[in-house]
Amino acid sequence: MVCNNSPFGYFSWRFHTGEPKTPLIHREVRLPTGDIACERQFGDTRSERLPAYHSLDFRITKRSPHKRWEMTWYFQILNLYNHTNVDHYAFSEVQDEKTGAIIGCDIEEEPLFPIVPTLEITMAF
Repeated sequence: MVCNNSPFGYFSWRFHTGEPKTPLIHREVRLPTGDIACERQFGDTRSERLPAYHSLDFRITKRSPHKRWEMTWYFQILNLYNHTNVDHYAFSEVQDEKTGAIIGCDIEEEPLFPIVPTLEITMAF
């Protein structure tokens, strides 16, 4: 049994299969000037899936009732083991650091947040 004014905590693990996605397709096109341009296209709608998502989260909550008001606070950490969950993919152009010229085309993973600590305090009168 947990008393109303004592802190309690819990862990939760979330998992779900990857969401459907439309694949990104790119190819390098050599221009008459010799430069490279990136041709960007989309594949068949929702024909692939993102990688599976999973995260371990922790939360501790404390409620402190008083005569005329109440304070509740919680501290939580999302994604405790810092798993890289992919949110989406994005086109990018690879540039030469010295000249700024495009030297290639790439598709990069855009991840969700890494470890996210949160603190909240609520006072009700």
